Formats: sequence, C-alpha cells, structure tokens
Amino acid sequence: MLIHFSFDNWACFDKRVDFSMVASKERRQNETLAKFGRARILPVAALYGGNAAGKTSFVKALTFAQDFVIRDPGASGIIRVRPCRYSKDAETAPSTFRFLILADERLYQFEFGVTATEVVRESLSALNGRGQVTDTLYSREREQIQISGKASEQMRLTVGAMVPHRLFLSVAAQLNAQDVRPVFDWFLRRLLILTPEMFWTRLETLFSGRVGEKTEAFLNRFAAGTKTLVTTPIAQDKLPFSEADAERFLRLIGREGTLLVHHGRERYELSRDPKTNCLAAKQIQFEHELLDGRRETIPMDWESDGTLRMLDLIPALQLLETEKMTIVVDELERSLHPHVCRAMVEDFLDGCGPEGRSQLIFTTHNMQLIGDKTLRKDEYWIVDRRSAEGSAVYSFSDFKESRSDSDLLQAYNTGRMGGIPKGF
Repeated sequence: MLIHFSFDNWACFDKRVDFSMVASKERRQNETLAKFGRARILPVAALYGGNAAGKTSFVKALTFAQDFVIRDPGASGIIRVRPCRYSKDAETAPSTFRFLILADERLYQFEFGVTATEVVRESLSALNGRGQVTDTLYSREREQIQISGKASEQMRLTVGAMVPHRLFLSVAAQLNAQDVRPVFDWFLRRLLILTPEMFWTRLETLFSGRVGEKTEAFLNRFAAGTKTLVTTPIAQDKLPFSEADAERFLRLIGREGTLLVHHGRERYELSRDPKTNCLAAKQIQFEHELLDGRRETIPMDWESDGTLRMLDLIPALQLLETEKMTIVVDELERSLHPHVCRAMVEDFLDGCGPEGRSQLIFTTHNMQLIGDKTLRKDEYWIVDRRSAEGSAVYSFSDFKESRSDSDLLQAYNTGRMGGIPKGF
C-alpha cells in the first residue's frame, strides 16, 4: 500500500508536494479503512483540478519513479527526469521522490534524488508499526554508499556493481538481494498505473475465471445492449505488431504474465506459449444479442468509446479484489457516464475493510462524487495551478469549508478551495 508520496522539482511542481493516504480523524466510512499498527490507511483518493493544473503530471511523477526503479535507463545513462521550469535553478537541481509504503506487512521508507545524468542521493529504511526507523538498509550520496551491518552478501556485492545512473535498489534486486526485494516487488507487481495514452496493460489474470464474468456483468449493468465477452485465437503473423513489438511484449509478459494490448480500437490478450516460447494471442470481441434472439459478434470498431473504456478498466478493478494492489488511474471517468464512474468506486469500497491492502487513486472531473459525498473528506484532493510557484496538491480536509455538515460541492464550485479553471 502507498502510505505517503512526496516529490519536488518535477514538471509543473516547483515546491515539495506531500500526498498522504493516512486517514484523518474523520469518522465517516471508518469501516472502509485499512489498519496497520496504529495507522488507519485510506483505500481511495480522488484528485480534482482544472485543465492543465498538474493532475496528469502528478501521475507521471509516480510513473517516472516506478519506471526508474524497475527498468534500466540503458547504456546512454540518460535519466528522463522532467525538472520544473518555474525555477531558474531547477534544470541543474535534483528532482527528489519519497515513498512510504507497506510491502509484505512491513513499512519501508524509500527516497531518491536524480538529475538527467546521475543519482544524487538514495536511501531505504525499514520502520516499525509506529513509524520509527528500525534499520537503514542503505544510504547513498552519489557514489558513496553505506549499507547496514545486517546486509546480505548480495547487498555487499551490489556496492561494486554500482553505476551513477542507476538506483542501488534496482541493481541489488537484479543481484537477488532479498533485503530490498519487498520494495522492488511493490513497484514491479503491486503498483499499476493506467493512463489514457497507454496501449498495453500488464494484468496477471486477465480474462480467466471471474474477470470475464465481472466484465460481462458490469457491461450488461451499465451499457446498452446485452454483451458477452469472447476471445478468439489469432496467429502471430496476423497481429498488427512488428517483430520488435512482439519481442518487447514477451519481455513484459515474462513467464506467466498477460498483457491487454490496444491497436487502434482493437483489443488483444497476449501471453507466452509455454510450448513454443513465442507470443500467444487472442482477439477480444463482444457478442451481442439481437432483437430476434440471434447472437452476433461485431467488429470492435462498432463499439462505443464508453464500452472500450470499461473493457480497459474492469480487469484492473478486478485485480483490486483479488490482489494487494495500488492502482492509479488518470482520468477515471473518460468516456464514462458519471453514474458508471461512481458505481466503479462504490463497488471497490464495498470490499474494503481493516484487513484490506488494495487502493484506488485516480484523477477526475466527476463532481457527482463530491455532491453525493461518495468519499470521505480526506479522500478528496485538489491539484491547483499557482503560476508564480507552479502547482500545489492539498486535501479537502485542510479547509474549514469541509465540515461534515457543509456543502462540499458548493464550496468547491465557488472556488473557495481552488482547483477550478480561472474565470469561473
């Protein structure tokens, strides 16, 4: 679970941003909160803000951090960081990212600062249930590294394998150092980020079992017409992907993974054939029930944007029920009716509780979620563009207007809390 995320000198954010999933003292919907030690952790967060305020940049900060942890920048050594342009010193100053996460029922604090050419600082610590540091596994200032006296042999070997443009965490995980594995695996397997421009999504149990059933049930509940999900095997040479794409997909899939891949409006389920070790593919379509009772499969190009958006989101939401995942969605409501968006959130919240370890974090313009008070006050967040100092991120619960008996939607709409387009 993501407990706390902060960063600075990134895109439109000059000053430090602090985003917390720790619950406030609010009493509404306490039954949905996850508990660990003395902490109460929020299962949901919705980020609001005007166009170009920085909501997508917030998601991209998380995406950059995840990619930098799990992927090698390559031989060029170029780190694709995006320093803020509002400060004259930002181009040469490091961009810093800090995480407090719950992985394998242990708290970890992970921090790193980077420029375009090197890792400037980095550290990883283990904490107890009270949030106190019990062991600093390692700390780094450029190429100077100090590791814990309890470190494994693989951790010690990592010191000699370091390069300026890679994280110590990443190299240690590559060398199979179990000391850092829970944190690395959280970024690799427990954090899933979905953006509108993504054309593939890694989903371990895509259309097997209840995932297909849930997709059909949700579509038949909220989309016009009766639809049944069908997948049809398709030869690799019939796929609209190059050989280089196929090789990349196989690397992403690994041994037993599954990808949902887009090409235009078409959707494909990709996996690895255990016999040939090559790409195995199925084309995803919907079978419709016609007025005369016949059933017919129609081209995906005929489906609505909303149907395709639900198809992309529902398998990911299913993972929230079956896995301990933190899923981040940019523009959750894109092409969806506000009622559908609310139902997705409510369906997830119905399964949340003290033992829950899944989270849904999303950006949105759907104000019905505010008007209906679907979430707790501390689960509503604002991203606001302040031209003199870049963007800021803060919670509804920071304002006196967000008293439990107040009209949250009116307070937001009138601009008293910020986060709406200028001129309104």
